[in-house]
Amino acid sequence: MLRLISPALLAPAALVLAPGSVVTVRRLTMVEWEAAEAEAGALTEAVRDGADVLSGLGVDLPAEADGSIAGLPRYLLAIEVGIRAITGWDGIGDAEGNPVEVSRDAVALLVAVPRHGRRILGAAFGHVAR
Repeated sequence: MLRLISPALLAPAALVLAPGSVVTVRRLTMVEWEAAEAEAGALTEAVRDGADVLSGLGVDLPAEADGSIAGLPRYLLAIEVGIRAITGWDGIGDAEGNPVEVSRDAVALLVAVPRHGRRILGAAFGHVAR
């Protein structure tokens, strides 16, 4: 049976990304998901048009890339979903091991690791293996 339950009533998922590193992700509503997709699409178009939107995230396109690399839309979607769905984390730190707060820049670095980005997308959309 399909149970119709508001995402707001569901408990957030606690994703263990590595020993001692837990990210708490809430499910997004369809409106929030669509907003994330729209923003990721706009950012992708800006990159294709030559805008330097990635350097602010600490990420650069490879020199040989022409702005149309296949993974860019999915990466930008993972960032946009992450900033909307991640409600907190423990055991996430910078290169020196200092704890960092949830921020756009930190989320961008976290989801740049494909397995982390996929798990966060899955949890935000509601199909995560616990």
